[in-house]
Amino acid sequence: MSDQPNITGATTGATTSPKGVPGGPGQLSGKLLTIPIVGIPVIPTQNYCVFLGPRSAVETEIAFSTFFDHPHTIAGWFMPQYTVGGCHGPLFAASGPGRYFVGQGDYRTGNVLTSKMPLAPGVSPQAGNPVLAIYAGSESRIYLAPTFESGVWQHLAVVRLPTLVGDVLLVYLNGQELKPVTVTTHTVGVTQPDGTVKQMFTSKTVASASALVLPTSLHGADLGKLVLGRSLHPTNSASHAQAYGLLDDVAIFDHALTQAEITNLVSKKRLSGYETGLLAGWGFDTPSAGKILPAKLSGAITEENVDPNLKVSSGRNSDADKWILDNPFVIAATTPTVKFPFATGDAWKVIQGYCNPTGSHNGDVASFCYDLTRVAGPSGNTPVHAAVGGYVYNYFNHPDPNAAMEGNTVNLYNDAVDLGVTYMHLADNSLIPAVVDGDQIPANPTAWVQVWPAQRIISGGQEIGKDGPRANHLHLAGMDSFVSGLSVQLASGTIPIAFEHVEVFTAAVGEWFTPLGPYIAKEGDQLRAKA
Repeated sequence: MSDQPNITGATTGATTSPKGVPGGPGQLSGKLLTIPIVGIPVIPTQNYCVFLGPRSAVETEIAFSTFFDHPHTIAGWFMPQYTVGGCHGPLFAASGPGRYFVGQGDYRTGNVLTSKMPLAPGVSPQAGNPVLAIYAGSESRIYLAPTFESGVWQHLAVVRLPTLVGDVLLVYLNGQELKPVTVTTHTVGVTQPDGTVKQMFTSKTVASASALVLPTSLHGADLGKLVLGRSLHPTNSASHAQAYGLLDDVAIFDHALTQAEITNLVSKKRLSGYETGLLAGWGFDTPSAGKILPAKLSGAITEENVDPNLKVSSGRNSDADKWILDNPFVIAATTPTVKFPFATGDAWKVIQGYCNPTGSHNGDVASFCYDLTRVAGPSGNTPVHAAVGGYVYNYFNHPDPNAAMEGNTVNLYNDAVDLGVTYMHLADNSLIPAVVDGDQIPANPTAWVQVWPAQRIISGGQEIGKDGPRANHLHLAGMDSFVSGLSVQLASGTIPIAFEHVEVFTAAVGEWFTPLGPYIAKEGDQLRAKA
């Protein structure tokens, strides 16, 4: 891969097609194209889906104005890649200025207690349930969904139903209605060593909430077109929300489906295109030679950074289909790839990986982060190299020998692929001159130094600092960028990144091996850069 901004940078996309993945994953990576599915209508027999990775989106041609203001149902199948510990990810969302979002919610808003929260003495972290969420105009609700498991096909339906109190949105998961909840955090004041009193978490309680009543001011004309997989973040206008996993058989119906109708839809596993009241559907299937799909499944779609034509089982066999989630060819088609940030042959272990249920890597802010510690010997003062070339976006440089862990951080930004990478817990006074460029340490101990759009270039593989001896680990994460007008900023959330040109040791394999392609490491894995 190349390492300089503009000319060189992190890469996405692959043209090699693995056996069993017709069409070649990566052919559409990073591109926009409109796919009209057009030729004797048949019920689809070739079963395909699409994979949603970082920055993957599917825009349909269906405007909300054609159905939203009346009773209706939107439904679809999804195999989530990350549930416990996950972040906002829309299955169904709106392209227009109005707010409409149905999908995964922020894990931290649920019933979890994480080590990142200020827990009171004697209170231990506690894993929570996956969170689903809906937003409609000024209203929102969350749902705890313990059966919403990673690597398992899930059927999600949202129904607009008239009631005496107004039109409500009901959510069904695998044919069962979910009830919205409120989660209340309880705290206690704890006196700190400096004499101040800090409110610290003791517990969370969950209570039932009323169904979401649609605001009368929200209309289909406000919502634009139906989009799948990616949207503006529902609570942070300077970021995006992204769903991760397999998407299939999305449908819009012209009436509020009953629970019996939804259960019947779930039991049939796949759309035929001839369901009663079906307005439009997208099965992402390919018809047999000389035939076409049913008209209701033939609408045009616009795909961005989506890996299509991934064959799956006809009966929603999760064990047979979940291999796609970790397939290196699929990862290469959708996920930014970077180099391992340490010297060749130096083995490091992932001590905290993505979507940790009780640690600090979860929720909207930090779902996709690595904590890496050296396998042999201390990590402290080991050189840290840029995983990808880029500009210094900003940095935090406040040497403090009394801090429990070094907070020194460098954020690099590669404009060629709109990727930010953060390196945290760098040793005091170790940031190289190319990063700080003679800047004075800010008087405010919490202040960051903003460099971008000034151009300080760091080459891929160049040392940027050394790992902090007190933290004894490197915190590494990829970040999306967000463009507003002429300005570019790094979004507050994180995105998956994959390591290229590495060797890996896992407990399951029991020896070092070279992955077939870019590798998304898991907690407990050991990695080292290849020569």
